Amino acid sequence: MVKKKKITRMGMVFLVVVFFAFWKVAFPAWADKGATSGGERQPPVQRVYDQAGLFTMEEADSLEDEVQALREQTGMDFILVTTQDTKGKASEEYADDFYDQGGFGAGKGLDGVLYLMDMDNREVYLSTSGEMVRVLTDARVEAILDVAVRFMGRQDYDGCAKQMLEMTRQYWKKGVPDGQYNYNRETGAVSRYHAIRWYEAIFAVALAAFCAGGVCWGVIREYGMDRGQKNVSGYYLGYRANAGYRFHQESDRLANSFVTQQIIPRPSRAAGCSRPSGGHRSTTHRSGSGRRHGGGGRRF
Repeated sequence: MVKKKKITRMGMVFLVVVFFAFWKVAFPAWADKGATSGGERQPPVQRVYDQAGLFTMEEADSLEDEVQALREQTGMDFILVTTQDTKGKASEEYADDFYDQGGFGAGKGLDGVLYLMDMDNREVYLSTSGEMVRVLTDARVEAILDVAVRFMGRQDYDGCAKQMLEMTRQYWKKGVPDGQYNYNRETGAVSRYHAIRWYEAIFAVALAAFCAGGVCWGVIREYGMDRGQKNVSGYYLGYRANAGYRFHQESDRLANSFVTQQIIPRPSRAAGCSRPSGGHRSTTHRSGSGRRHGGGGRRF
């Protein structure tokens, strides 16, 4: 009787294992959905979209590996897109929409860069998002485009893509430059980047500790009653002995007064908001989905 019950239990366990194995094989989509139903949306794995057929199969695989390595190194997202037809869109609009609608971007800020080789408009365009807007300033984007258009002119598309990725890696290592700020192209608003360096933090903590320590030491000495009562009396007598009040009548007389009037012209607003200058500016714009992007493009 005991032996029969033991065999029945082993049979039930075997049936459960077989059922789950069959479910995984027969319905992989449902199994994966159930495994990740409580987690966040998983981004697409592919990062190289050669819609224009500019790369060979070997080049596309190599670029995919380089993009994945850069993503792991930086924690940002990078997408490489080529196209022969933007469906009437400008390069900027096509790149922003591809990024936003494709679900790309790392972290809450959707940090990343999309590199577009637009053969329809004959333009190379970089669309930045999140933290990469501050890393790739306007000047750095222009430097990347300077090199990219030379490769595109020689029809070296693989070399162009690899050079853009490598320059982005170098700029990421340098970090956000000092004095960087985002400039809103539509409103003219400026958002400056504030970062505290390690030595500034140590100095601030040391200064705060010194000031607090000085105050505490002063309070301890006052309440310590180190001086005797006789010394305290002599201390007060020293400055109270000759104390007194003397009143003098004083009056102020206005000697001369002058009034000068000058018309200050109002600044002209005909050209819109003034655009601040500087090599650490990142110009941003709002995409069709409502997100903010930076970047820039160059025709070849």
